Amino acid sequence: MNKDSSWEEGGKGNFMTQDEKNLNGKLIAPSIQDGHAIETYKSLINISLAGLKLLALLNGGAAVALLAFIGNISGKNLPVPDLRWSMAFFLGGLSLCGLAFFLSYLTQFILYQEVMNDKIKKQISRHIVWHRLASIIALLSLVAFIIGSFLAVNRFQSLATFRTSNVEDQLINERLKAE
Repeated sequence: MNKDSSWEEGGKGNFMTQDEKNLNGKLIAPSIQDGHAIETYKSLINISLAGLKLLALLNGGAAVALLAFIGNISGKNLPVPDLRWSMAFFLGGLSLCGLAFFLSYLTQFILYQEVMNDKIKKQISRHIVWHRLASIIALLSLVAFIIGSFLAVNRFQSLATFRTSNVEDQLINERLKAE
């Protein structure tokens, strides 16, 4: 078997699998299946991080947008709609996103310990519990964004109804004055 210089001992440390050693104890390249599994694992982590970043951007951006909206209409002599529940859901979603990020770190740390202690096959892996919990909390962060958005849209519609009726009242008053 061909030995690549990048697979020399010392370069990989204690992370060698049994498949990476031949009978003489020298290293050989990992199989294609191992390489595919590693790349799939890396892409799953990247996708998860992108999803958590998206949740943080959605919830955090919505909270900032609400603050900007309230600041803008407060000086225009318009009634400020009650957006406290929307803001609470956006901030709750942002907090849940942070918690999901921490739990995903915890999942990886526990998985690392399980691999290093070779406990994966001996018992039910604890990292699966933390992984599921992190996934549920990330999903709850998305649900919080959706609920906050619907609540905000409902309040904006009531503001639009107020503005329309207010404009109609002004037009009627102007016509009455003109007559």
